[in-house]
Amino acid sequence: MRGKVLYAILNQVAFPQGGRKNYSSEWVLVLCKFVITGGQTLRGELTVSGSKNAALPIVSATILAEDPCTIENIPDIADVQAMLDILRKLGAVVEELDRNTIRIDATKVSSHEATFDLVSKLRGSYYLMGAFLGRFG
Repeated sequence: MRGKVLYAILNQVAFPQGGRKNYSSEWVLVLCKFVITGGQTLRGELTVSGSKNAALPIVSATILAEDPCTIENIPDIADVQAMLDILRKLGAVVEELDRNTIRIDATKVSSHEATFDLVSKLRGSYYLMGAFLGRFG
């Protein structure tokens, strides 16, 4: 019964005008819950590492800030370092406070022209376009 109720709810939310309704009951049940079975109850703490897919737009957005920004739990990976190099070339001051914490002062960024040799190393450099538009118009 739960699967049928959820099926009805999903159809109303996903297709309110009565469009295509092609959910199978099994697929809907997968959305209901995950069941993990094992011999022991898990306890403790886990530190979740930073995500590249979150870090790149956040770092790019510092161009819009009126004050220095401190970003914690940022992953120490090549893509993030490439984005920081681009910001440095544009005039931002980047301080690495520890392995996963950086402070970016982009208040002195005056150029919106990132060189091809830098942006070509990083697919995520397109995030800079929105920040440039917001700051320089």
